[in-house]
Amino acid sequence: MHTNQIHLRSVMHSDASTILKWENNPEFWPITEHAGPFEMADIENFISKSIRINDSGQKRYMIFLDQTAIGAIDIFNYDVKHHSAGIGILIAESEHRNKGYAKAALRQLLEELKNHTQLVLLHCIIYKENESSIGLFKSIGFKEVGFEMFRNKEVIRFNLAL
Repeated sequence: MHTNQIHLRSVMHSDASTILKWENNPEFWPITEHAGPFEMADIENFISKSIRINDSGQKRYMIFLDQTAIGAIDIFNYDVKHHSAGIGILIAESEHRNKGYAKAALRQLLEELKNHTQLVLLHCIIYKENESSIGLFKSIGFKEVGFEMFRNKEVIRFNLAL
């Protein structure tokens, strides 16, 4: 596991072409809230709204392996009153999956959230057949709290108290 090579940074407008490529990959559409295809203007608008969580209720962090963007972590549905938000992660290229990079990125982000936000609860939903993601989120302390439907398929809901 080469976690010391992983770092996060807030999304920037210079990431637009990379994000457009990822968002327009049909492989990811079943697990996202808004399936593509997207135009560059859609992505630029998304980036503008994803820089400060207090402005739009969402924030995207790019995951880098050395100098290469390999994925993203999204904080979304930020609830100011309850200090909670959803979280999702994508390692975009298959050659970077199952190498500990997602876990390293999530740990970095959790530290950041604990130290610099008022969030007290994170939640995520994962398809039952996505054993890798289930294992990832459980390994950093997320607890299974129930089931629900997402896009006509059953998903497991997980929570993590910060």
